[in-house]
Amino acid sequence: MYYVTEFLSGGLITVLFSYAGSFYFQNPSYIKIISFLWGMPILYFYILFISLSISEKAAFDITRHGMYGIACSIFAMFTTLILLSYLDASPMKQRYIIGYNITFLVVMITIYMYYRIYDLN
Repeated sequence: MYYVTEFLSGGLITVLFSYAGSFYFQNPSYIKIISFLWGMPILYFYILFISLSISEKAAFDITRHGMYGIACSIFAMFTTLILLSYLDASPMKQRYIIGYNITFLVVMITIYMYYRIYDLN
């Protein structure tokens, strides 16, 4: 039953974000609010709550590894802002920026898994 509750609550959060984002054309502020909420540690508190029910070490581990992920996100976001500012307006601009972000994501996940960073103390 535990997993069903976790699945439903996680799915509810995802549905709410997706639903609010679908109103972009009626009110562009919604997507900004969703982005702000995504950037805020809303899910962190949820994961922290779960990990604290396991142990303090688990809470420490998720916090540290979450910070690794945040550092990667911040780097990708700054790079995206630079690309948006300095690339010429062209149909390829969007593809280049999305391609960069997907490549960065795959590279960072590969490094994290290949070097087993998740096993570091």
